[in-house]
Amino acid sequence: MKIKLLFVFCCILASTLLYGAEIIKDSCKVVFGTALTPEDAKKVSETGVLSGKVHTFSFPDSMIYDLRTLFKKPKTGKSRAIIYFTIRSEKDVQRVIGLSADYWFTCYLNGEMIGTTEPGGERDDINPYNRGFNISLKKGLNRVALHTRSGAATWEIGCRLFPDFSEWPAARRDREKLFQLRLVEKEKIIGPKVIKVSAYGAVILYYKGNRDAISVTYWKKGDKQNRKTLFEEYVYGRLPQKNLFRFELKNLEPATDYCYELRPVTPGSRAVSGTFRTAPADGTPHTLVAISDTQTSHNLRVSLVQSIVQKGLFKGADLLVSLGDVASEIVDFEKIYFESFLNQFRAAGVKAPYYPVRGNHEYRGIDTDRYADWFGCPYYSFRYGDVFYIVLDTGEDKPRQKVGHPYTLWTDTTDYFKAQREWLRKEIKTEACRTAKFRIVLAHAPPFEWEKPYYAAQISKFADCFFGKNPECRIDLWLCGDIHCPYRFDPLTGDLTGAKRVPTKRKTCELTAKDRRDIHFPVYVNDGPRGAGQTFSVTRIAVRNDSLLVTCTGADGTLMDQIVIRPGKPFEVLNTTYKKYTPYRKSK
Repeated sequence: MKIKLLFVFCCILASTLLYGAEIIKDSCKVVFGTALTPEDAKKVSETGVLSGKVHTFSFPDSMIYDLRTLFKKPKTGKSRAIIYFTIRSEKDVQRVIGLSADYWFTCYLNGEMIGTTEPGGERDDINPYNRGFNISLKKGLNRVALHTRSGAATWEIGCRLFPDFSEWPAARRDREKLFQLRLVEKEKIIGPKVIKVSAYGAVILYYKGNRDAISVTYWKKGDKQNRKTLFEEYVYGRLPQKNLFRFELKNLEPATDYCYELRPVTPGSRAVSGTFRTAPADGTPHTLVAISDTQTSHNLRVSLVQSIVQKGLFKGADLLVSLGDVASEIVDFEKIYFESFLNQFRAAGVKAPYYPVRGNHEYRGIDTDRYADWFGCPYYSFRYGDVFYIVLDTGEDKPRQKVGHPYTLWTDTTDYFKAQREWLRKEIKTEACRTAKFRIVLAHAPPFEWEKPYYAAQISKFADCFFGKNPECRIDLWLCGDIHCPYRFDPLTGDLTGAKRVPTKRKTCELTAKDRRDIHFPVYVNDGPRGAGQTFSVTRIAVRNDSLLVTCTGADGTLMDQIVIRPGKPFEVLNTTYKKYTPYRKSK
């Protein structure tokens, strides 16, 4: 182990020194203001002179620094800064510089612009691997100046030098190279975790750093004699050795406690075990608790989950749901989904099974493929008591090859959504769906054209069985996130009610003719960052015998909204801070 750690240290040291080129971590200076521009940064990179009150700082070893250490309460997008530092090079040389910032940046080197994310913005999961740029360093000191505007949750900047793109993981050439650069120890273990629990099935997840072949044995509690064993599928007569294991248990009995044991095939390996309880088949009230759009830095996501659990917002949860966009970009799936998110719920005592919903930001990042590796097909259904839940994948929110969004080049959901539509049409005809007292859709995006026309066009095609005055399948609630502004829609009164928001060219706070024609089911939207609500919120759905009690609470514990939904009746509003949206008309 000591030899491995020494090797890791040497790798990090080599990547820092880069054969005679290095960032001088103690050379950092910064000025703040609201009128600073990229042109100001260009001048600073030419002269090395900053105007105004100058603050100094040093990059930590991570090469990521939060400017809020020096500027306590920046205003999102309005507070600006010019950061200056130097790079020392022993000779004229070509290098790659990795840059990131929450949320915008434009960078200059010796008077030449080397990269920008303005006006589109950067990602919230800051690391120096988000964007890389070829740069030409001259012998001696090179001046770097960065113009940046603050994000909502952090104001972080990241910077690192690399010899070339082959050493930069965001080159996206080989995902395994990313894992090597993460320096993941072989002894690392994640799980086991039980997710997607239904009345008749469950999924067990397990990650083992050392590659192995593993079997799972499961049995009803107290009846180990009738245990069953499930292996990974043989590949041409041999069990595959791998790191990530995903076992789908089927044909289980409802409302039953099960025990399981994961046993590596390698002799002498330690087995791990656990228990879970299947969902009831009918008749039992229960509570679903959902959060969405936790798009902030790693540490703040950890603090957010710990805080909302401590406030009791997940107390008594039977189902734990993420409505998508756990992070802005999936650069390290296990670190984001487990270390900063799901593990925090478990450590705080939330034991409810987890049900993931894929958001548009789960389509983005060099590690996004791991979503399906861990969670399987992003769309699925399950029955819990008298409720039939339908989990949809609403896809990317921008069309393929839109200028300024290179990640859409990887995404074409045309055939994928056709397959989702065919699956959905079969699901709504099953007995589990037809005999349910309530049918609830869990999705990332709302179906309204007034919010995002491209999104709505996709949804109305693959989920057309829910739309119109006489739909093929009637649903009692569409629960979602994505908009970062909480509101609700009552189909019987036509009311759009929610947190106060400022109308924009895209968000007109008004149903379109298509919306009025197509949407005749309740819609409830959870809060998110940089919106008009409480930044983050938690939505609870308490299923009763004849109604759904919906409660939305801000991350600070403030009750934002509470209503009762009864099929065929207008919403009963118990408590609310929301206001009814009035149709918005642009002045002529």
